[in-house]
Amino acid sequence: NAILWLKCRLTMRGHQTSASTTVGTVLLLLFTFLSLTPAAMVVSAFLSAVEREPARELTHIALATMYAVWIGFPVMGFKINEFFDVTRLLHYPVPASHLFAAGMLSSFLELSSFLIYPFLIGVWIGNCEALWQAPLGALVLALFTVQTFAMAQLTLFLLVHVLNHRRVSELLLIAIPLIMFLVVCGLE
Repeated sequence: NAILWLKCRLTMRGHQTSASTTVGTVLLLLFTFLSLTPAAMVVSAFLSAVEREPARELTHIALATMYAVWIGFPVMGFKINEFFDVTRLLHYPVPASHLFAAGMLSSFLELSSFLIYPFLIGVWIGNCEALWQAPLGALVLALFTVQTFAMAQLTLFLLVHVLNHRRVSELLLIAIPLIMFLVVCGLE
């Protein structure tokens, strides 16, 4: 509980370092809301208009892509964003399970997480044919989000010593987008 509070407090303090940072954060959230909400509505309308089987396939592909990108995101931005470095807290008598849980729960409040929430809501609305499916769909997407954030934290914890080396992190920063580009080109 205290570690979650600390991580949230450090995040808030990082965004309040200057007036320009605070204004930038507010503008980013406003821009994100204004630009991604219509995009999520388009996703929802598209999934509702398409037949059930293709809509389910598109949903599976979109969620799998989101999953892979979200797990790779901490690895690609590890050296750029020191916020992901959990080794700073390993010196204190805090169990690793508490660090893991706090990191996973705080992922829900990070700015980058707000980029996927409108799309998850769009997928949720687009796949629910009846009102009784809405709570079950919300539960499934909430579990998907928790599991995605947990896998990202687990990947980060497992690779934390490897990622501290500058050459490895720079290689991953180049290799992962290149591999993703080749996969996308291979799909076409």
